[in-house]
Amino acid sequence: MKNNKTQSAGGGIGQAGIAIIGLRGIPAKYGGTETFVEELTSRLKDAFQFYVMQENSGFFEDEYSGIIRVHSPAIESKTTSIPSINDFLNTAYMPAKHENDIEVMYFLGPDSSVAAILARLAEKKILINPDGVEWKRLIKRSYFVPFCLFPLYLATMIYMYLMEYLSCKLPDGVVADSLGIKDHLKKDCLHFIRCEGGNAIKAGDVNVGL
Repeated sequence: MKNNKTQSAGGGIGQAGIAIIGLRGIPAKYGGTETFVEELTSRLKDAFQFYVMQENSGFFEDEYSGIIRVHSPAIESKTTSIPSINDFLNTAYMPAKHENDIEVMYFLGPDSSVAAILARLAEKKILINPDGVEWKRLIKRSYFVPFCLFPLYLATMIYMYLMEYLSCKLPDGVVADSLGIKDHLKKDCLHFIRCEGGNAIKAGDVNVGL
């Protein structure tokens, strides 16, 4: 990913803006996704202006270690949230609020794919990190659920399969954070970006133009 800087009113002098969707927020308190985002943004914040989704009870913005946190309402409990709806809200809000500042929208998880449709309509460049093969995990778990819950599991499996398919067709680049994920998605995805340990994001098979 090369660093062609552009003018950005909200992101400092000349920093290209990247919005990150699909997490509960930073600093990391919930899991690996949040830790990944905190590491990524802290290492690359001198090159890019990041706008990070932050689940909350209302719309406002603040700053954390040089990263702009974009707070928006979320459907959640203390331990769970509904990613597709929360991601959709954030994807609708961020380009409207920072239309000229955000160039790339980076979605974490296949269930963000529906929200990525809004980013495509807003003519933003799109990266999606499918993260895992969620529908196959649900197949394995379905053997151990009560029969009365199987229709719900089946509907969720179909939904996650469709989200995975969209995550290969919508973006300008797919971020595969392991060789196993890349091999699984290879038949459907045309362009990949490699993630390599301590090197954060390194351009691989696609150049997203930054």
